Amino acid sequence: MNIQRFLIRRAFKIYPAHYVMIIITIISFPIINIFFPIQIGYGAHPYIGEFFYLQNYIGALWNHTWSLAVEEHFYILLCIFVYIVIRTKLIEKGTVLVWIFALLLLLVLILRITHSYDTTSIAFLSHFRMDSLMFGSVIAYILSFRADQSTAFVRKHNKLLVFIAALLLMPILFLHPWSTFMLTYGLTFTYIGFGLLVVLIVVYADSAGMVKISQLVLVRQMANVGFYSYSIYLWHMFVIRFCSLLQKKLTFIHNSVFVILTFALAIAVGIVMAKLVELPALKLRDKITR
Repeated sequence: MNIQRFLIRRAFKIYPAHYVMIIITIISFPIINIFFPIQIGYGAHPYIGEFFYLQNYIGALWNHTWSLAVEEHFYILLCIFVYIVIRTKLIEKGTVLVWIFALLLLLVLILRITHSYDTTSIAFLSHFRMDSLMFGSVIAYILSFRADQSTAFVRKHNKLLVFIAALLLMPILFLHPWSTFMLTYGLTFTYIGFGLLVVLIVVYADSAGMVKISQLVLVRQMANVGFYSYSIYLWHMFVIRFCSLLQKKLTFIHNSVFVILTFALAIAVGIVMAKLVELPALKLRDKITR
């Protein structure tokens, strides 16, 4: 495992697109601020938060970049953990690693439960939210290093896993996302439920049914949009606020029109910015890290 290579490749994926978005925000800030304030907090804090990925602790210019901070903090800690695992040769003891991750997942859940009175912190701060990324890492580890055993297990218990996933995901259909349950147990149920679905999809990716589904025009178009998902995510708040401003000015147009317009523009702007910034950065990355 080449930790340095991983960090370099991730940096080229995340930083250029994000920093361009922030720089454009700062340049256009005087105009934007006339119509809709975008600062969270005052002074230099939002700028420091954005540039050093501390958005969820000290403030941000945009209200969606907190998730970038969670990922940044997690992957730095994960690299430190992997380095220790390699140095101590724990990598050879796969079962021990899985139990370590399981313990960490439990600890984060307990942390959320004991701080259930502070829903805002639970929703945004990294130490309350890293467990979902951790669970994804566990899945990746098992499917990569225990492929035969995990595939056999999933195929044997596929119906049970589908039932468990459906059961765990049921609360998101009925409970408010900001309820105490959803911000404690609910977060755990949600990432485990979706994680199980991802495992099932990966294991059955080559099956006849999945191949047919993947060939559907709608699915292929969704996959094409998903290719640009990072840039779409970065720029979607720009689009939402722009469309909100238009809606206030053009009150005679039905709300559904603005919903469709917002979705279409968010995808279009994200794709354009991906082609202008993200994809060229990835091409440069691939040349550097061959």
